[in-house]
Amino acid sequence: MRQRHPTIADWLIDHQGEYRTRDELRVAAVSDIGTTSKQVSSVMCQLEREGELSPARYYYGAMAAESAAAPDAPAPDDSTPSIGLDEFRAQFDLRISIRQGIAKLTPGRIYPDQAFRGFCGITSTGDWRRFADMPEFGANRLRVRGVLHWAHADTIREMRTIIGG
Repeated sequence: MRQRHPTIADWLIDHQGEYRTRDELRVAAVSDIGTTSKQVSSVMCQLEREGELSPARYYYGAMAAESAAAPDAPAPDDSTPSIGLDEFRAQFDLRISIRQGIAKLTPGRIYPDQAFRGFCGITSTGDWRRFADMPEFGANRLRVRGVLHWAHADTIREMRTIIGG
């Protein structure tokens, strides 16, 4: 094991919770100890390899000190911007978004696939087809001449009678 400079190492370990970034810690060490940036960086790397210095320690240590010193924030109330758990879940579960979109459909209105996807608030197309093709949504979609249409179930039934399917 290589011998490390005890003053630099001790200073870094003692002060790692006071700085947000590795660079802030390095610059402060250079300033306080009066050594070169290269020498401090070398000792920092060695301490990080040995597990005595960790980005989580100095970053989260500074965060804890700030939150302890910060005045108490007012508790959130009903006027605080927020979303419900179902809205949060809908951002990740496309089935819920599609179900919500289907619930908003009005009889007599027909939406092409892309417009319906936008109507549901779904911007990514990654898993769209996999979820849109699920059997539970079959009553609300109809493919005509290669174009997939979405509509209220009553409208889809009428469309099928019109095209003879």
